[in-house]
Amino acid sequence: MTEEEQDLVYFWDGFAEEYEEIQQESPFPIAQELGKFLVQEKILPCPTLLDIAGGSGRYLSVFQDHVKRYTLADISPKMLELAREKRKSEHVDFLRISQEALIQTNKKFQVVFSAMNPALNHPEKIKELCQLSQKWCLIFRLVKDEDSLFSPYDQEVSTELKWMEDYKNFLQKEKQEFFVQQFTFGKTEMISKNFFLAYFEDECSKRELEHRINEHFGVQDSCKNYQKVVYELIYIPCNKK
Repeated sequence: MTEEEQDLVYFWDGFAEEYEEIQQESPFPIAQELGKFLVQEKILPCPTLLDIAGGSGRYLSVFQDHVKRYTLADISPKMLELAREKRKSEHVDFLRISQEALIQTNKKFQVVFSAMNPALNHPEKIKELCQLSQKWCLIFRLVKDEDSLFSPYDQEVSTELKWMEDYKNFLQKEKQEFFVQQFTFGKTEMISKNFFLAYFEDECSKRELEHRINEHFGVQDSCKNYQKVVYELIYIPCNKK
């Protein structure tokens, strides 16, 4: 294992429990809706599936009922430990390995699935994942996360939200066939004026903050915040030359 990979293990092991808590607190049925779609498209059920960079097993809970031999691979022992708690039967395997090392094994799976994979930081790496697949390569990522109260003032947009566009542009240049499906979720919650004030008080002038409060809250002590998240699936047929 390289020094860079050891650093990754240290980071993800330390973050694993917090990461799992975040997944559990999500109000959106992301894995369930994705699973329904894959069954609808007859991608599932399948004999073998590789969940690469599978983390704590967010999709394992749903997918494993549709796979004869499910392999969840991740570089973090702590993530794999959390994922094991979601295993329902012996047909699920857990593999501690980096993405690069797994690609070099030349193993084959009918379906290769990767969600929110930080190691897919270059579009060219999708070709490497396709080499592991006999039929389908599935890439799943968050592409939009915005709300009505805070997003209008957020000047920074994560570069990772743009990765899917990079992937699609690359696949088009390679003349590789692919399909796209989006999944949209939303929720509404009440935000107090005091919370809004505390959130922005160090980021803008007093005058600007007063303007924002008047715009959203007026004389009310709370305001509805509308959140919208969009996930996107790129599914690539890998059995065609």
